[in-house]
Amino acid sequence: KTSAILATSVCLLAVPVLMASENWDDHDRTGRTIALDVGVNYLESCDSNALLFSNGDNDTYPLWFAQEVEGIRTDVRNVNMSLLGRGAYIDQIKKQVYDASPVPHSLTHDFYKGDRGFAKIIGDKKPAYGYMPISKAIKQIENSKTCPRYIKIPLPKDSANQEKRSWIELRIKRDNLLQDNVALLDILANFKWERPLYFINAPQTLGAFPGLMDYVQIEGALSKLVPFYNGQYTQTKLIEKSQKIQEEQKKQDPTKAEKIKKMSDNLNNLSNKHNKRLAATKADQEEINIDKSYDLLMNKYSYGNLSDPNVNYCHYTDRSISGFRSPFERLSQKLIQKGDNKIDSLDDKYYEKAESLANKYFESMPYSTGYLDQASVRMAGVYAKTNPEKGEEIINSLLNEYQTQKTYLELVANLDGQGKYLLDHAVNCINQLNQYNKTISDNKERDKNEADGKERVTNAQLERIENGYTSTKSGLSYKIINKGKGTINPTATSTVKVHYTGKLENGTIFDSSVERGEPVEFPLNGVIPGWTEGVQLMVVGDKFEFTIPGNLAY
Repeated sequence: KTSAILATSVCLLAVPVLMASENWDDHDRTGRTIALDVGVNYLESCDSNALLFSNGDNDTYPLWFAQEVEGIRTDVRNVNMSLLGRGAYIDQIKKQVYDASPVPHSLTHDFYKGDRGFAKIIGDKKPAYGYMPISKAIKQIENSKTCPRYIKIPLPKDSANQEKRSWIELRIKRDNLLQDNVALLDILANFKWERPLYFINAPQTLGAFPGLMDYVQIEGALSKLVPFYNGQYTQTKLIEKSQKIQEEQKKQDPTKAEKIKKMSDNLNNLSNKHNKRLAATKADQEEINIDKSYDLLMNKYSYGNLSDPNVNYCHYTDRSISGFRSPFERLSQKLIQKGDNKIDSLDDKYYEKAESLANKYFESMPYSTGYLDQASVRMAGVYAKTNPEKGEEIINSLLNEYQTQKTYLELVANLDGQGKYLLDHAVNCINQLNQYNKTISDNKERDKNEADGKERVTNAQLERIENGYTSTKSGLSYKIINKGKGTINPTATSTVKVHYTGKLENGTIFDSSVERGEPVEFPLNGVIPGWTEGVQLMVVGDKFEFTIPGNLAY
């Protein structure tokens, strides 16, 4: 009996001690601040008295903790789209909370009673009177629970085109609006541009009203509704339409000729309208607010103390930090693009800022080979442009990690699902990293040839120059086969019609509009960079041969 009691006592003590000793390091959150930092970062991105739209648990709970427990930025009002489908929650956001004013609205409690605040969309074609003002649409929803498909939101008086009333014209994508989208539409009808509207996930929140994405500007990790056009949504539509035309042309079906012509005409009309509106865009009205985003990422945001190797980095941390990886990537790529385009005298400053972002990124957060980290490889690529020596170190470190992952996954039998995705992800990242190393190697060749008194080109380009090619700074090489009689060069935003034949290095043809007997039409900013740059060198009637390096192609 005594030994049984002793054995039981030992087990009761030993089991929790064993569990604690073996699992403590996997669950220790000492020094980890990521949960709070997520909420604070979002809040500090917002202008005063803003409405901040979130979507689920992982973006909302940190906001609530930061405001309710820590008392941070209580002037910002959080609106959770998942809860907006409940009438009781809509009643809550209509009230003052701390320093945040009530959410602007006109629909009453009775409209949402019983959570039946939905609306049926009526009208597939745009009516003769055009787009209905959103205030009238809300009245129609209130009276009949129907909403016109074509509505418009007034822009503020100090926005572009002050001579006449300006509007955001929207075509509602869905056939029915559920209660959360009706409540969102009510806010859009009543905020009158007096309160800033921010979105943690703008495409998800604005899914029923995708045209609003043309009026969204990125600020750090958030998107803000702005009273000027930057065309993000329309640009995506142009690329999709161009791809559909190419797919139809590849079928070589003569019965589809009329259909393809209509698709091309529609693409041209949309592209011309888009380009005309972009031409009126000011430098600070692009899709990214560069100065504010840079300040937020470099100076205002905190990243969970993850640079400390003693802080536990787990799957949940990986998920939480992922929303702050992509802003680094987007902004650095935008800065590199501006530096490449030689837009103004600040070219070197763009590269310097891009490198500073890369430094901050790798100093603040560890990279991961998991599917949630889609940014680290591209951030390493920044150094290929700005600091090759540092680039080689980080690129090769990443290469080693991804190669290890690839080798391990290839040994797993019957790999499927997430495992197969991780293997594909590793292969793609290895290819991208090898391309960055090639870029660094090419730049070393350029430096050496320049130092030897030759042109600043790679050895392969030097050989092509000797064979009658011209090389650009980006690495693109071209040879003029025939000169046309045109006089106007297209711009990066032009829609062009071309015949082409695409070949691999060994001469194998992988695509050809010539073989199909039908030229292809596309917006120049919707294709590979080599085409975007090269076709701008041409005029109507020109025939060029391009040699496009991998970093400007696929």
